[in-house]
Amino acid sequence: MYHRYGRHGPDAWERRRQRRFQQRLPAIIPTVAVVRIQAPVNAERIIFIVLNSPEDFEQNGSLSTQREQRLSVQTISQPARDENNPLTNRARIQAAEDIDDLTTLCQKEGQVTIVDEHVARRAKALAKADVKSNYPPGGITLDQHKQYLEDYQTAYLDQFAKERTLIEKDLRSFPDAKAVNLARKARKDRKTTFFPSSGRGPSHQRDLAVVSALYELELCQNLEEYLEKIHIYVDIYEDAFRSDKEEVVWPDPASF
Repeated sequence: MYHRYGRHGPDAWERRRQRRFQQRLPAIIPTVAVVRIQAPVNAERIIFIVLNSPEDFEQNGSLSTQREQRLSVQTISQPARDENNPLTNRARIQAAEDIDDLTTLCQKEGQVTIVDEHVARRAKALAKADVKSNYPPGGITLDQHKQYLEDYQTAYLDQFAKERTLIEKDLRSFPDAKAVNLARKARKDRKTTFFPSSGRGPSHQRDLAVVSALYELELCQNLEEYLEKIHIYVDIYEDAFRSDKEEVVWPDPASF
């Protein structure tokens, strides 16, 4: 029977549309991608994984489980600075062991003189040895090498300063090797220098200390700019001049 909607009735257009656009999407079967990455154990790992976008599904097609999943992996290795960082832990352990050695030395000698310049140089030498033995030259970049050296030295010096407070009463501090040389000169001068009278002795002794400090520091111009620094060394000279005992210096410059 013919009517104005056609022989399929008034809903024929909707049924035709549904048949045309109704399709079943293929089932997606999950796949497993195994990524193996080699990185230093003490490095903080930031990993970016980028999957290639799958191609558009074909009509009535299915996604093959054998499709090759190509991965783009980038690893950014950064020095970790937390308390569990093996590099800084080794530095702190070394500082604690050095303090143990100092404690034993203080018990034997009574007092030990710490040369700050030598401690800093020791920290640098230890850092170089540690990085060289634990990180192959081709395994890290130049910037990473510099950062590891800095991290080691910072951790060592911080821990050393913390630990030395436990034996501070048995320690004396010299800024550098020049102070050690000045103390030795003072004891030598004490044996060879005689003042004409006891009344003028102290002032002459101070003058001798100032002259010796200037000589050791190689200061010959603009002396007013160095007065504070000069008197630090003058005090070292005077203390050594009044004492017969030689300083027990740590660390030994020959050890690094």
